[in-house]
Amino acid sequence: MSRLKSIFQGLNNVIWGPNISLEVIESWSGGFSFSKQCPAALVQETGGPCSMLAPLQAFLLKNLWYMCGTFEASEETVEVAFVKALEEILIQACSNHQLVTVVSLEDNTEGDATRTANNEIETDIHSFQSRLVIEEIKIPELNKKLSHCVRHLKSKFGILCFLYSVILTRGIEVLQEDMAESCEPLIEPVHAHGSQALINLFITGRAVTNVWNGDVNIEGFILKGIVEQSSIGYLSLMEHLKYLSVGSYLKSPLNPVWVISSETHLTVVFSPDKKLVSEETPCEKAFRIFQSFNPDGDKFISSDMLGNVLREIGLESDPNYVALMKTKLDPEGLGVILLPAFMDEYFPKRTRSVPDKFEIYHWNGLSKSNKDGVVTLKHGIALTTESDLNYKDDLDRLKVVLRTKWQSIELLWDSVLPLID
Repeated sequence: MSRLKSIFQGLNNVIWGPNISLEVIESWSGGFSFSKQCPAALVQETGGPCSMLAPLQAFLLKNLWYMCGTFEASEETVEVAFVKALEEILIQACSNHQLVTVVSLEDNTEGDATRTANNEIETDIHSFQSRLVIEEIKIPELNKKLSHCVRHLKSKFGILCFLYSVILTRGIEVLQEDMAESCEPLIEPVHAHGSQALINLFITGRAVTNVWNGDVNIEGFILKGIVEQSSIGYLSLMEHLKYLSVGSYLKSPLNPVWVISSETHLTVVFSPDKKLVSEETPCEKAFRIFQSFNPDGDKFISSDMLGNVLREIGLESDPNYVALMKTKLDPEGLGVILLPAFMDEYFPKRTRSVPDKFEIYHWNGLSKSNKDGVVTLKHGIALTTESDLNYKDDLDRLKVVLRTKWQSIELLWDSVLPLID
């Protein structure tokens, strides 16, 4: 078997699985495109590629804001931020830390013109792959190479070319080790949705299937998680629904931008306020740890958990001391310790790193999810106030997701309510 044929067979197996659907491939066969009304906003033409587009949009917004402090930028400036975003995703996926693989289509203007004139769609994956050029690029030369490839990436199959680039840069064998506990393909074969492993690959550079911190050993079976604080974050509606718990490495990233996951779609939230990613205060750490011992978010724990909570926070946890504090914090012997009582005892003077108010932007690349079908960045103000109330039935689904990080957040939007679907 030739080397290229072996590479493409490996790509097909990890991306599509044993049964390749031409319809699914077609939904991923477009190029990167931007909104004419908002040049900083990527447009998602079909269902499926949001697992790539949302992380890319998150990196792009981060870069653009740090470059010029506004999203009202020229197409040329946006392109610089776009190329930088592509570069960051490839470099963090690079398993050998030296060479990045860039996949592009060979120049074939005459053939492209013929296909366009005949209104034909090249859905045969093998025909498409026969036109690919695979190059290994040294990291210092990567930005220049990607700048040269922008025209191709904005053309048909540009999304697939970048998908292939990231996977080959990671390495198929390394990627399979990342997702060792899963035998599912990266792209779901019916609806073309990207898997959690694919989302994590584009957010963190590793195609692990879980969103918690670190690896978990269950009777010798290793379930891989996120190994370090990520550059961009991730929040999920599934956490609100109690299907999973996002770890602090994704929930508290290096930059104030988060990929937002609903059941079937990904969007992005960005804030220019760097205080949102400043180091948490001891009070905030205690609050987070206390709540982690009651994943239902009911703001109380079993009194038997007190020693574990104190130990994880780093407070005194001697058994005799813990027994004394159980009596003080649960004087009626009900077997529960309430969060307000715990915080008043150990952190009577509460300090917060999170600002009371901050700007927020939301991106949803689907035209149908934007007013009049025009993809833009929605702007609003977020308010964070401490509260002992639980919010479980709010109809604003974006707010529900954000409350998995900021429990009392309120959102005031300049215009219509953004959608996460």
